[in-house]
Amino acid sequence: MGSLRLVLVCCYTASMVAKPFAKHINEQNILNVITIKKDVDGFHPLNIGRLAMRGREPLFAPCTLKGCIELLHRYGVNIKGKRVVVTGWSNIFGMPTALLLQREDATITIVHSRTKNPKEITRQANIIISTMGQPNMVRESTTFSGIPFPPQLSDK
Repeated sequence: MGSLRLVLVCCYTASMVAKPFAKHINEQNILNVITIKKDVDGFHPLNIGRLAMRGREPLFAPCTLKGCIELLHRYGVNIKGKRVVVTGWSNIFGMPTALLLQREDATITIVHSRTKNPKEITRQANIIISTMGQPNMVRESTTFSGIPFPPQLSDK
C-alpha cells in the first residue's frame, strides 16, 4: 500500500520524504541519504539534535509542527510555563513537537500507547497536542474542564 515517494523540488534544492513506506523499504536507509542542507522536513539526525539543544538552531525544523506552534501564537495562547501534554512519541510528530514546545519554555509530558494512567496525566495539562495515530486517545472526558473542546470530539 505505502510506497516510496521522494519529491525533488526545483533541481534538487530540497528533499521531502512521504511516508508510510512499503514494508520492504528500510526507513533509515532512505532518511540517511538526505543531506542536512536539503532536509526540509527536519528529520536528519543533526537537525533533530540541534532542535534538542539550547543555543543551536536546526537548518530546518518540521514545518507542520512549527505550524502548530504558530497557530497557538496567533490565537494568543501563552505557552511559556504551561503544562503541555503531547500524545504520541513518533520520530516524525511526537518527539519533534515536544522539542519545539520545550523551546517555548513549556513543561512537557509525552503520553504514548504504553503510558500508565494517561487520563490522569492529560487532566493535569493546560494544553494537549495530539500527534498519535490512535483514535479517541484524547476525549473531553480525559481533560480537565478548563480546556475548550471541539464539538465534534465532545463526549456529550
